[in-house]
Amino acid sequence: MKKRIIRVFVIFAILLAITAIISVHGVNRYIDTHTWATISISGENHSDTYDAFSEEHEYMKGDHISTGDLSLLITKIRHNGDVTFKVERGSLYDGNGEKIKSDTISKNKKITYRTDNGNIQLNVISVGYE
Repeated sequence: MKKRIIRVFVIFAILLAITAIISVHGVNRYIDTHTWATISISGENHSDTYDAFSEEHEYMKGDHISTGDLSLLITKIRHNGDVTFKVERGSLYDGNGEKIKSDTISKNKKITYRTDNGNIQLNVISVGYE
């Protein structure tokens, strides 16, 4: 009788764990497809013609931030306002002049990066989700 109760309990625990894993996966997938960040992009391109820019757009995971010869792919948007990106085209440098391949920017913390022909400032203004 005890063995039967233990088996039922183990089976119930396994089913509960599987249900929890599936639920967490579904929630994470929903967040990935229904969360966006409003990002302010400004900077300067120093080429043949001096070109300053400033714009604000809503981005979702998988969208690109593109300016000049630079393209950044949004790889993660968290509900707290952290946005992670990776450099897909062009070169991006931190304040120390180190080349970076990816980075995370936080909400309301403007970060300035250097490019091969200017600079770019990124600022997460807000995050929204359905």
